[in-house]
Amino acid sequence: MCGDVNLFIRDEENEIEVMVAEPKSRQKGIAKESLFLFMKFCFNELKIDTFTAKILDTNPISIKLFDSLHFKKIKYVQVFQEYIYQLTVNQNYFY
Repeated sequence: MCGDVNLFIRDEENEIEVMVAEPKSRQKGIAKESLFLFMKFCFNELKIDTFTAKILDTNPISIKLFDSLHFKKIKYVQVFQEYIYQLTVNQNYFY
């Protein structure tokens, strides 16, 4: 195991996060593939189509990752120094 992907299901948002803890496993596409497959599972099995991610403004690698998956910045929260990203998917997103 090199990390994890989590989804926190709440009434107001479904917050998704990913962490690759093992330095030797980073920058290999594992986070992107894991997020994509997990979102596909959530869409198909749990009927979740909107995902939110909170990313510290000091984490350009995560910002680039979520940009590459077509998440959009919707807000900046100054007090936490984080961007709020969001993505709504449909069946076409996965094919």
